[in-house]
Amino acid sequence: MTGLSLLDFLRETSPTEPRAQVWDYVSPSRLMLWGKCPLAFRRRYLDGIESPSTPNLFVGKVVHGVLEHVYRCLDVGTAATADDIPAFVEASWSRTMELEPTFFDDENHEQKCRQQVYDLAAAYLSEINIVEEKPVAIER
Repeated sequence: MTGLSLLDFLRETSPTEPRAQVWDYVSPSRLMLWGKCPLAFRRRYLDGIESPSTPNLFVGKVVHGVLEHVYRCLDVGTAATADDIPAFVEASWSRTMELEPTFFDDENHEQKCRQQVYDLAAAYLSEINIVEEKPVAIER
């Protein structure tokens, strides 16, 4: 039994709808997924089925959101402090959970992940002088 080549697969599965633009960009991660499992490639890039975030990926996204809050404050002339971190964590946690619900092993695991976000954000603020390091742009 011979498998389809990538080009044959693309010809057979290319939609006629706007999703056809998926072929306009080829990345190493897309090629790796194709190489591992063409069906997974199809489900992700053609059918648009997203895999749920892992708890570790979720923590990283929440930390990123917290730092976005920190730098947005700085952008309007207010320097965030360690006292602001709990509110930023809660806001970012809620927003990220709405956009990408994540499942934790249990409530204890979720609390450990939340604490990790606090610790990472606090460590960042203690190590970086954000007032001197004003960003040119803030990624969303």
